[in-house]
Amino acid sequence: MSQRYMITAVINDKKNAYIVSDLTDEEFTKFNQAAAPDTNDVLDMHAYLKDFDGDFSGLFGYKKCK
Repeated sequence: MSQRYMITAVINDKKNAYIVSDLTDEEFTKFNQAAAPDTNDVLDMHAYLKDFDGDFSGLFGYKKCK
């Protein structure tokens, strides 16, 4: 089974940025120690998003609301 991660980044020029997160301490440590995305990760995401239809409910395994 493949693992899925969601990454969000906000980039600015402030030197004293602070972290806003809903991660637990354990989750923060896990992701903080994880390897950075590499070129293949970026290419894989590009290939996936090229054909993505925008159905986030289906992406996360939820039924569509009618």
